[in-house]
Amino acid sequence: MKKTFTSFFLILLSFLIIGCSSTIPTPTSSNKSDTPTLPPVNKATESTGTIGYPGTVVNESEVYPAYPATSEEKETLPYPVKEERIDDESKRIAFDKPVVVDTTIVSGNGPANIAIRIVSVSNVGESLGSGIIDADGTFEITLSRQLESKEAIAIMLADNSLRPDFLNAPGATDIPMLGFMLDMAITESGQ
Repeated sequence: MKKTFTSFFLILLSFLIIGCSSTIPTPTSSNKSDTPTLPPVNKATESTGTIGYPGTVVNESEVYPAYPATSEEKETLPYPVKEERIDDESKRIAFDKPVVVDTTIVSGNGPANIAIRIVSVSNVGESLGSGIIDADGTFEITLSRQLESKEAIAIMLADNSLRPDFLNAPGATDIPMLGFMLDMAITESGQ
């Protein structure tokens, strides 16, 4: 009895599998309105697109427009588009390089009358000194200690409310856990 039941179950399972994989019968009616029709396939899209669900051809350039998008396209995009940054050289604040090991003074240039501070990136933002860029566009800041070998230092704004004005400064970048940096340098031997 158990063997017969197992055989019957396997035969039934076979019919189900075969029945599920067979083709869908076509309607017997001669009325064309009863027959479902598929939309025409665009041959240009078919050659450049990919198959999407449920078996339709999708043109990828229509789904994700090429970067950069125009200002009108940006308003309608379903995802954010990164703005292309254009650096403003008049806002550059930079060290005079090379910055040498064991020095206690750093110098550089930038826009006049901007308050800056020097931090150690190697020591997670340790403040080393601060000052104001002179009217002639140069600065010289005395540090609280000598710089170590291969130490990374950076220039930051002393007044963070000026940050929006310097977002397009050459070299400006946000460093996680440190903040908004305008220039960085790594100490070198003074030989």
